[in-house]
Amino acid sequence: MFTRKKIILFSLFIAATIFIFQIDRIGEINPEMAGVRLMVVVSGSMNPAFDTGALVAAREVDPKMLAVGDIITFRDSTSQDRLITHRIVGIEEENGIKMFTTQGDANDARDFDPVPEGNVVGKIFFDIPYAGFIVYFIQRKVGLLLLLVPIIFLAGEIYFSLRSRKRTRAIS
Repeated sequence: MFTRKKIILFSLFIAATIFIFQIDRIGEINPEMAGVRLMVVVSGSMNPAFDTGALVAAREVDPKMLAVGDIITFRDSTSQDRLITHRIVGIEEENGIKMFTTQGDANDARDFDPVPEGNVVGKIFFDIPYAGFIVYFIQRKVGLLLLLVPIIFLAGEIYFSLRSRKRTRAIS
């Protein structure tokens, strides 16, 4: 049974989801909330851990807590706007700064540049296969429209259904 509380919570959830994935339109490349950054996998370098189109979540982490085998997201040393997600295959320390050697699971060679601890964005803790395709879809105007129309229609149906039930009870 639909109650007003459920309708409001559902509407807030949908609005928050749309807001989070529309943030990139106003400057943020990958939305972040409460220390968790959501990203869409755009290459196959981490197969079989996750495929292109997966939605992954990275949580902020103290670089000192990272270990070989962890999958991390880091800023590319050649372009700070570019984020890369690869597995740690080696750790060294230079002048008190941890340096991580990384490699994509599907790649034959390690990444060329070691990752300084200051470039680490977070550790991957969650992934949803193919959900990134949905994110990309709703980030487009047509996709957003196609998502909102049925939600608005459903919300209207629920509202009018509850309203007619209330009138039926009031009459009887």
